[in-house]
Amino acid sequence: MVVPLLYPVALVIAPGWGYQGSLNWSSRTDTALQWLGLGPWAAGMIVLVWAARILGRFMDVDRATEDHELVASSPYR
Repeated sequence: MVVPLLYPVALVIAPGWGYQGSLNWSSRTDTALQWLGLGPWAAGMIVLVWAARILGRFMDVDRATEDHELVASSPYR
């Protein structure tokens, strides 16, 4: 899960790593668009971490925990 989340940062820091080869469709505006997209991506990561902290031990993808509760505060209100 960490690699897909960090990939956009790697493209902003070193765009050549992601845009080399025959499938390169890059243009001159790519760098500006990448920096512009970094803001919404960072906001999404902040909400993701915030939501995970609120869920705490109830954060389980496969099943509900034994004594699960409905979380209706913070990002879930």
